[in-house]
Order: sequence, then C-alpha cells, then structure tokens
Amino acid sequence: MNNIPEPLIFKKNSLLILDQRKLPFKEIYFEAKSYSDVKKAIKDMILRGAPLIGVAGAYGILLGIKKRFKLENFYKMKDELLSLRKTAYNLNFTLSRIEKLIKKGASYGDLLKEVNKIFGDEKRRCELIGRNGFKIFKKYRRVLTHCNTGKLATGGIGTALGVIYKSRKNLEHVFITETRPYFQGARLTAYELHKIRMPFTIILDDEASFLMQKGEIDAVIVGADRITSDGFVANKIGTLSLAISAKNFGIPFYVAAPISTFDLKLKGISNLPIEERVGKEMKGWGKSRWVPENFNTLYFSFDITPPDLIEFYITDKGNLRKNEISKVQVL
Repeated sequence: MNNIPEPLIFKKNSLLILDQRKLPFKEIYFEAKSYSDVKKAIKDMILRGAPLIGVAGAYGILLGIKKRFKLENFYKMKDELLSLRKTAYNLNFTLSRIEKLIKKGASYGDLLKEVNKIFGDEKRRCELIGRNGFKIFKKYRRVLTHCNTGKLATGGIGTALGVIYKSRKNLEHVFITETRPYFQGARLTAYELHKIRMPFTIILDDEASFLMQKGEIDAVIVGADRITSDGFVANKIGTLSLAISAKNFGIPFYVAAPISTFDLKLKGISNLPIEERVGKEMKGWGKSRWVPENFNTLYFSFDITPPDLIEFYITDKGNLRKNEISKVQVL
C-alpha cells in the first residue's frame, strides 16, 4: 500500500495531515502548526478513523505542550479532544498513555518517543489483524465492507481493509457501500482499493441487502470505533442494518479492530456514547444542496451492533468470540 499517501507526517514543528475531504480527486496536505490546528482537523473531518484520530490527537498534544508543559494544560486539551469525537475510543486509549508519562515527569523528548511508538504500534496491530483475518477470509471470494477502514483510517494497512488487503490474492471482488452522508466508502475505500488494483464495485447503502438476497456476497467485514467488554460494537451508521441483513441471509459478519478500540471498562449500551452530528452534512456536499436548509434532519454518525450478530472479532490478539473479549489484556 506504499502508493497510498501517508495520512500523517510529523515534523519538528507541525503535523502534515492528508485532507480526506479532497479525496479522491486531490491529494492535498493540511499543515497543523499548533494544537488548535489539530483540533480543527479532527472536528472538521480533515481526517477521520478511530485509530488515526487517536494518533493525530497525541501529536496535537505534543504541539500544545511544547509551549506550556503543565499537567493542567494537558487535561484541558485532553477534555477538548475527547469531546470532539466521543464515540471513538482509540483517542482515549492513546491520551491515557501520554498522561501516565506526564505524571511521571517525562520530558518532551520522552513524550515524542512515546507518541511515535503509539503510531508504530497502530501500524503493527493492523499487520496482525490482516494476518489473523486472512486465516478466515482466504476461503471467501466476494466480500462487502462499509465505510473506510484502511490506511486513511489507521496509518497502517487498515483493520477490515487490512484483512481484505492480506486476502487480495484469493478475493475476486469487494463491494463497497457509499457510506452516506460523507461517502467514506465511495471516496476513500474505493480510492485505496483502486491504488492497490483490487477489483471493487461501489453500491448504494440500501443496496446491500438485495445483493445478499441474490447470493452475491460471501461475507461482510467492518471496522469499529468502540467495542465494549461484552462485545457491543459502535461503528459507522448503517453497520447494524448490514449485520441484521447478514444474519437473515446466513452470511457471516465480522468486525476487525485493534485492541486499542476495546473499552474493557464499559459493558452494555446504556453508557456507550453515540455521536450525533449536525444535520447540515446530510443536506448537501460542497456547494451543492439537495435538502432545503429549513427541513429537519437527524444524523447519528454511529450505531450499535449486538454481539449475537457477530461471527468473530478479528484483532491483533487473535480472532475472538464475544466471551473471550473480557480476558484480553489491552496494555
């Protein structure tokens, strides 16, 4: 996947962020010179994907504490970042690692080393997810995926898309949902698969069930933004519908995610935070509008899939059943 641009490049005084809003038509970097710039990039969807948000947030902290290296400043930035994308758990995971070092009196150099390691760890986890997933997916020929879970979402080969990448010699075709309203599937996943010359077809979000009914899909694989200790999965809106349809048509449904996505302190769905985004994003793209501004909209960015609909959780720690999740050691 070397021909796919790096989504994050950290330099001494700035973080270069590939502007995913411009893809697949333009490959342009946004230069974040401060913590505030990184915060803006996360808020404005210049980058997305739970693992990548976690890494970017960590680099944002570095840019912020370089000027004001105090614990109270860190906590202020941490709270602000976590409020931006409250469903994704990886950011909480990475900031907790930084927090432990700061409490021990670590130097800026120590923190930089740790953040670089965090990024490296995410890439390594993707490789392991891909290998573990290949053990299952080598038997499938036509698979469906939702949203974007590749290099643009993780920095590595990806989670669900990493499994597809590792299985590409055996797979015949990948079906990609558009993933409205931001079109992460149609714009980003298709862009990545095109780069690696993997045969794919973009489908309407509501077309997936019909393709399952027609026998066109052998398996479904998605990523995750947060997974509870008892196996509930918060992921891009539409995931639950795909899981229900897959169950109905006897098609195995898999979730691929690094261990940094698992919130082992959380059980059930009552306290699982689900981000609700502004309805404006549903009303158009760029300067084009297909819904009048005064029409009411409702946009939950994520939904929750119960564990009884999931065949396996493909992770860097192995392919897990729901009852095996709570036994995993995260750190």
